[in-house]
Parts: sequence; C-alpha cells; structure tokens
Amino acid sequence: MMDCSKFMEALNVAVPRFALAAILWLSLTSLVDAQTGAVIPAKPLSAPEALKDIQPAGQSCRRDDVVSNANKSSAVNPKESAPDMTCSITATELNLWLLAKEIVAIDTRSANEYAQYRIDGAVNLSAQDIRYKLQLIHKNIALIGTGKHERELFALCASLKAKGHKSVKVLQGGMLAWQLSGLQMLGRVPPIDSLQTLDPSQLLAETQFTANLIVVSSSRSDMVNQIKRAVTATSDDIEAVVTQIQQLDKQKPPEAMNAVVWIAPVNTKPDTIAQLQARLLAMPRPLPLLVYGERSGDFQKFMTQQQAMWSAQAKGPKQPACGV
Repeated sequence: MMDCSKFMEALNVAVPRFALAAILWLSLTSLVDAQTGAVIPAKPLSAPEALKDIQPAGQSCRRDDVVSNANKSSAVNPKESAPDMTCSITATELNLWLLAKEIVAIDTRSANEYAQYRIDGAVNLSAQDIRYKLQLIHKNIALIGTGKHERELFALCASLKAKGHKSVKVLQGGMLAWQLSGLQMLGRVPPIDSLQTLDPSQLLAETQFTANLIVVSSSRSDMVNQIKRAVTATSDDIEAVVTQIQQLDKQKPPEAMNAVVWIAPVNTKPDTIAQLQARLLAMPRPLPLLVYGERSGDFQKFMTQQQAMWSAQAKGPKQPACGV
C-alpha cells in the first residue's frame, strides 16, 4: 500500500498540472466578458474562412517552398522558367563533345530506365539533384531525357543558366534521337516504336510545348478540333507531309522547332512511320518524330477524366503550407 505522505505529494503535483491544462483549454474555447464575468463562447471559423490562406492540395512541398516560407505566411511555389530553345543540341553534336571529353552527359530518366539502357559515360541524376550539385556549375553539361516531355528539360536549362551555370545543353529528341542516329548505347535497347508512340496523356503533354509542330493527318478530322495549334496535313502522302513540314519549319526562327508530333491514321504501318522519320532526319535541322495513332475516343475519354481531376483539385481539399 502506498505511504500516505507519498500519496499527498503525488496529488499536489498532479492537481496543478491538471488545473493548468484545464485553464488553457478554456482559454482556447471561450472568452470572458471583462464587465459581467459571463462566459462568451468563441465564434467558430467557417471552413472557407479557415482555409482561405492555405494552398490547394495536389502538390508536394519543395525545398524552395520551405526556404521561401521562412519569411512568409504561406508557401510560394517558384514559377517554372520559360523553355530556352537555344539549349538544343543534336545527337551528332553531343557525340562529338563526348568523344572530346568536354561535356558531362546527365541522364535525367528514372533509375530503372537508366539501368535498362543508357549512353556510355552518362550519369544518372534527377532534375532536383542537378540544381544542388554545385560542382556542376563550372562544367559543360547536357541534359538527356526520353524524347518525350522535352519542355521540362528546356525549362530546367533556362533555370540553370539563370543560376550561373557555365554551359547547359539539352539533347533534342533525347534517347529516341540518339537511337535514331545509330549511335552506340549500353544495355538492352527497346524498339524505336516504343519510344516514338504516344498515349493520350503523353499527347496532351506534347501539345502544351509550343516548340513541337502538331500535324494531324488529313484523314483524322475527328482529332482536328481536339488539338490546339494543330496543322492539318494537305495529304497523307509522305512527301506531301514532309514538304508541308519543311515550309512551316522555314517560318520558325533557328532552333525553335523541337519535334514533329504526327496524329497518324489509325493502324498506320510501321514502315510508313519509319519512312516519314527518315525524311525528317534528312532535313537541314533533323527533327525527331512522335506518333499518336489511337482512336479519338480514347483521347476524349482521357480528357474527360483529366477535366474532372482538375476540377476536383481546384475545389479542394486544402493542404497546410510547407513547413507547417
């Protein structure tokens, strides 16, 4: 049995702590009128008012967000730099730099893709890793992707230049262009058509990059109204398509066109795609080819789902500011 003196000692310690907790709880949940002494319940915050300064959900905190948040009441996501198309370098040009050992090739693909196949001598780093490896700032570097989502790499190039990097290049067409050029790679190289073919989500991403020329087959009227900035081919004859692309290319400033995205007829034969690609590579400025050959219904279904997701993200739920 507990000694009586020890019991009273424990009670004396516990009571003040309990009383303090109760006082704090009451101060948070109510106010006391100074004149009457009556307890006035605190006015609850409505949901919109309570959440008005909190960022929408759907994005994770970045290191820059946390740093910026030190002197601000809410997180601020840094705006993406505009793509810098002067960063573009062809596969042949990059190969010459690598042979002279005058450039660091940085493969920005996933670790799994890099392990499967890669350019000899290339190192595997994510975009985030590149930003904080200060030893790269005084070196010539070349960013390499899959050949899709190139806009992100050209924007990263602009950002790195703005932060003082000596020289930054982007391999135009990525690993697809390297393979099309017949240059050596290590590992198990996938078929070209797997790198060249676009699904609905990839097609949407490519249409957002203004440096890509979007050409819709003359037989794909079902896709014309669904793709912004699309040019309708005057004919599905390969030579006619190439001539039209060459005319459009001349209207662009140097290094302004990154790739051709062809909305091809459904079930187009691989030989036809290979023929068009060969003609584009023979142009004074070689252009990689990306191909979408699925039905318009597939793209419409994806866009419906995407619009619903964007709408849901815009309405909430909310997430706390970074660093909270």
